[in-house]
Amino acid sequence: MALTINPNHPVYISYAWKNADNPTLEDDIDRICKLMTEQGIYYKRDKDNLCPYRWNINEAENEIGEGCAILVVISEKYIKSLHCMHEWHVIKENGKIWKRVFPIILPDAQITNKEKFKEYYQYFDKRRTDLIRQQRESIVPLSTAESEAAKYDYYINDLRNMYQYLCDINTAKSIVTQNNYEVIISQLKEHITKIPGVQPIPVPFEPKFSTPVDSVKPVAANQQIPVAANQQISVVANQQIPVVANQQIPVAETTQHRVTSKKIKLPLLILLGFFVLCTVGCILLNWLIDPFVILGAEVYYSEGDQVEKSDTICNLNSPTITLVFDIDARERGVYDLKVRLFLDDEMITTSDAPDGYSTEFQMEIDDVDKSYYVGPNWDGDLPAGDYTAEIYYNNELCCSKKFTIVDTPFEITKVEMSVTDVHLNTIQDFGVPIYSKLTEYLTPKFHIKTLADGQYDLYFKLYSPAGLSTGTNSVGGYSSKHILNLNKQTTEYIGDGWGNNIPGNWPAGDYKVEYYYKDELIYTYNFEIYSHPFIINKVEIANVDDNDNIVTNFGDVLYSSVTQFLTPKLYITPISEGEFEIGVKFYSPDGFSEGSHSSSYTYKQTLSVDRNTTFQIMNGYGIGIPGNWGPGDYKIEFYYNDEMIFSYAFKVEK
Repeated sequence: MALTINPNHPVYISYAWKNADNPTLEDDIDRICKLMTEQGIYYKRDKDNLCPYRWNINEAENEIGEGCAILVVISEKYIKSLHCMHEWHVIKENGKIWKRVFPIILPDAQITNKEKFKEYYQYFDKRRTDLIRQQRESIVPLSTAESEAAKYDYYINDLRNMYQYLCDINTAKSIVTQNNYEVIISQLKEHITKIPGVQPIPVPFEPKFSTPVDSVKPVAANQQIPVAANQQISVVANQQIPVVANQQIPVAETTQHRVTSKKIKLPLLILLGFFVLCTVGCILLNWLIDPFVILGAEVYYSEGDQVEKSDTICNLNSPTITLVFDIDARERGVYDLKVRLFLDDEMITTSDAPDGYSTEFQMEIDDVDKSYYVGPNWDGDLPAGDYTAEIYYNNELCCSKKFTIVDTPFEITKVEMSVTDVHLNTIQDFGVPIYSKLTEYLTPKFHIKTLADGQYDLYFKLYSPAGLSTGTNSVGGYSSKHILNLNKQTTEYIGDGWGNNIPGNWPAGDYKVEYYYKDELIYTYNFEIYSHPFIINKVEIANVDDNDNIVTNFGDVLYSSVTQFLTPKLYITPISEGEFEIGVKFYSPDGFSEGSHSSSYTYKQTLSVDRNTTFQIMNGYGIGIPGNWGPGDYKIEFYYNDEMIFSYAFKVEK
């Protein structure tokens, strides 16, 4: 076992227990605990060494929340557990979450999903509401209801903070679990190593006296000390004072009277204190409940009378950008909120902005049943870039929203190429492989997201195997341009063809098209033009007899003792329709097998291909005697117009 690293600062584990409905809930934790033990990382887990028999559960949860390193495994059961959420609450209250917490989100949690977050929020809100109802019906005591209701309000607020925290970091379980949890073990080890190992320092006990030690006079053995009524005697620690047997010390009668009086007033003081405590608790509870919860935000932009919702906005026409909030309102009123607006991680401020913020605004809730409210806006003066808006109430983050502003009025999401004639009649349709022999004009179809209506020049550079393609219309280093007439409903746009009306204009090879808007590259499309009329995707070999009966099926293991005719099956993608001659070269362990009809190929065969063809079975090669082909490595090559288009290697077993 490895030496323990910094045992004064263990890794605490906050998680939900498995049960019959979730039997695998602790699998990740068990594996990580085993790895931590192997790596010398000391950890504390409630089942192992944190909360033994008769230990205070609340103290254990507080200890977890105060830890320097905390592995938090978040599941749906975790979020709906009051004990787990109490641990998260203490973790949050102790701060430095980004530094101390190492989160793992299990698939069922879906905490970063907005709809799932609403479900969790409604779960806690319903439990709080049910508790208040039970108190009103005298099912639970008032003090219990107030205490538990306050917890639910805390947890609702904590849930919002958890959602915000986890949305901003990468917690993909695929990353956490890869290479046997390497990333989380290495980060935990590095973090623990950097924490100073502080040893507890014992503090010696020093007794304190109300009377200075130097002023205390020693008492002689058996000395009697007269004590006056109501007189107080200061005694040095451990000093013994002998008293004469049967000696009586007079005490004033008023002493007994004052004691009796205190016993009478004590119950009244307790009742008064309880009343004051309940009053303060109610006031505090009302103060703790937020008057609203922001569940999410959307970005709207307006150009004149037109209003659109989008997270990507074009600033071509200087639109006004507005945040609209999805809220759960609890109380009517006017509330002051503040905003931090970040452009590429740098906060935008103005001279009149509140200290530490970008702007501020008021949200008036006049109807608690209303679910949306309009927030701050910016009037067309934001430059292009990636933005994050953070909304604060009472200096506490309650919502954030990301959006992007671009200079380009449209976004190309996909390009497909077709072959057409000079009149744009289709020769080969969009998205299918292109056959060189049929090429005339290369005509693109753009899949577009239009952000602003208008007519735009889209320049392009087309690179063939020979380099940049130019013509009589080429200008400024470009091949040519497409003129796009777009509106916000446009999702597809067919551009102009580029080429000539001579079939076979474009040779086989790799092609690339670059598209530019205002001299800025916005999209690159790569494609291939093929020299053959179909693509061979896969080959399988069967063993058949001289009557074409299958002895060994396609793709099964071939055994030498039963081999007769080896027959290829070609899985193909058609490019063109027609009949095409294919040359086959067959290689056995003895080398190339020369056919009887051609010295260049083992044999040739004509294949008939149409648009619906998915496979072709070729002629078998061999003789009708079992055991014809010996064990070893084999290869078949397929040719079209003397160009190899596919090669397949296989083995014959003994």
